[in-house]
Amino acid sequence: MPTNVVKTPEDERLWQKAKTRAKEQGKADNYGYIMGIYKQMNPDRFKKSARRVAQRYAAKAG
Repeated sequence: MPTNVVKTPEDERLWQKAKTRAKEQGKADNYGYIMGIYKQMNPDRFKKSARRVAQRYAAKAG
C-alpha cells in the first residue's frame, strides 16, 4: 500500500480490491496497473488533486 495515497480505511479497502483485480488479470506486480484501477474506483479524489495542480500551475504562469 502506498502510504502517500492510501490514508483511510476506505482507501485501504479500495487498494486491496484493486490489487485483487490486477491479480485476476495477471498483473499482480504491476504498480501502475493497480494504481489505474484504484484511481477508477475513487475518481472524485483524483479529479480534485488534478484540479489543484492545474490551479497552482496557472497561478505561477499568470
